[in-house]
Amino acid sequence: MFVQLFIISFLLFLLTRAQLFALLSFIALVLWFLKDIQAGVKDKGWVKELVDNVKGLGHVVFVFGMLSLLLGSSVPISVVASCSMKPSLEQGDLIIVKKFDNSSVPVFTLSPQQFDELLSANLTPYFNGTPLNVSGSVYSHCLFHSNDGICQRFFVNPLTFSDRLGLVVFHYSLCTRVFEDGRVMPVPCVVGVDVLNNSVNLTNERPVVVYAPKSSDYFSLIGDIIHRVQFMVTDGRRTLLFTKGDNNEVFDVQLYDERVGKGNSPVLMKQVKGEVWFSVPVIGYVKLIASGIWQRFYQCKYVVIGWQHVG
Repeated sequence: MFVQLFIISFLLFLLTRAQLFALLSFIALVLWFLKDIQAGVKDKGWVKELVDNVKGLGHVVFVFGMLSLLLGSSVPISVVASCSMKPSLEQGDLIIVKKFDNSSVPVFTLSPQQFDELLSANLTPYFNGTPLNVSGSVYSHCLFHSNDGICQRFFVNPLTFSDRLGLVVFHYSLCTRVFEDGRVMPVPCVVGVDVLNNSVNLTNERPVVVYAPKSSDYFSLIGDIIHRVQFMVTDGRRTLLFTKGDNNEVFDVQLYDERVGKGNSPVLMKQVKGEVWFSVPVIGYVKLIASGIWQRFYQCKYVVIGWQHVG
């Protein structure tokens, strides 16, 4: 009964994305699990049922470990929980993760001193070359202060704004949000980056990685992040990755939530768990529902276009 209820409610959720069907799927999954345990206890007793469940868990851990060794990734299987990588990856995609290959990523070499300065630098927004006294990027500031005079200018003409993190400069322009219902909305977004006066064109053809945010970062409140690497910097001994979601207007390091007083720092190579090899649509929703995560975020309703370099 509970198996059929789960299958029907899960299929209805995929068709409608209605939260009610997601909740029913979650309840059915829990009841299915509890009934299976109850039947096992009744048939074999608590001890035998517990031993069987431990064995099953051991098999899962063994398979996970073997996949990790074969693929060269500490997390060989993961699930896309948000819509920050649309249209390349969709919420609910199950992804297979392999060892990170950075051969297609632009790399800039810094001196050890420049690298240390970058690590300790604070992100500073600029308007017409003048620094602004706000926390985080101008984009993040304006998410919370849309009626601010500087933000009104930013929404209309973002070309006069930039964000700087040490030797790295992020340049804004206008992109377009294209909604599922056909509506379009112009939005400020980062369209280019300068590193040591060298330009970086943004593209959706570079590798997508899975990384663990630092405990002090805003993204640590979310968990592992699945975003694209646009460029890297190194001093020959240490390497930093600069990542961005395809459906985000700005880089991860530009995001700042003043409600919790946290932003994000560049990604150290040791934080990278692997690179997305391929994805399987929809299947990951089973894990998301089992984890109680089934919200369809506002970001899932649109795709940001205009930042990608063509040619």
